[in-house]
Amino acid sequence: MVKTSSNSLIYIFNYFIMTIKNVIVPDKYQFALAETSASKAFMGISAGKPLFTNSDAMRAYARFGHETFKSFTFVIFDLPKRHNLMALEGIDEVRAIYRAAIMGIDTDRLLRKAQGNYKNVTVSRYIDFSNEPQYSHNLEVLKNAYKTDGQFSFACNEFVLSFLSLPANIERAKIAGNTLEERIRICKNYALEELAMLLALPLILNGNGSVYEIYPGENNKLQERLENKEFSFCHELLLSPNKQFMEAYYGFSMGNAY
Repeated sequence: MVKTSSNSLIYIFNYFIMTIKNVIVPDKYQFALAETSASKAFMGISAGKPLFTNSDAMRAYARFGHETFKSFTFVIFDLPKRHNLMALEGIDEVRAIYRAAIMGIDTDRLLRKAQGNYKNVTVSRYIDFSNEPQYSHNLEVLKNAYKTDGQFSFACNEFVLSFLSLPANIERAKIAGNTLEERIRICKNYALEELAMLLALPLILNGNGSVYEIYPGENNKLQERLENKEFSFCHELLLSPNKQFMEAYYGFSMGNAY
């Protein structure tokens, strides 16, 4: 008879539990998980990204949100995608908006199926919050900062360049035939709109109450610098004092999702 150590049994048990739940939260967040039942949470969904088109994964995240938080909102970031489409495919803004809207509609349909009967899980699209004053204010602050703050514009361009440098995006850009400088100039608008919304959402969803941002990867470093008020203009931003970030991975994919 083969003997099995207690540690091995614990490992097998944890493996089985994680397989059932499908969403894995790293150990560093376990303490926070014990106090989330009264908090609200949201998860930004990049329309078209492979993980977010996986119906099993989205059902797992919906269940995780339902079981873990007072309320959980999927927010589809579709409209800002128009900038990336314009930069990488060389299409005009009208066509890019249409393409982004189609991706948003498809993602919305998938998420509403994943939502099931969970009353505390909702699905929203970027446009649902685009007229909120907190978002409009933050977007204006970031746009002005991009023009006047050299440190921020450099960090923003660096963030955009990391996206444009992905092999798949390099190949897509060959079709567009524009320069790297042109692609950065266009895509930086995606970054500014995304950042403005991510910074505003905690206030929009729960005022100064507790809000968690859930994402299958590490926190956006530029967003983190803004939240930590590392740039001179950050005092102008509208930020929640009780926003927290939490990594949550589907299955066993523990790498960064970008």
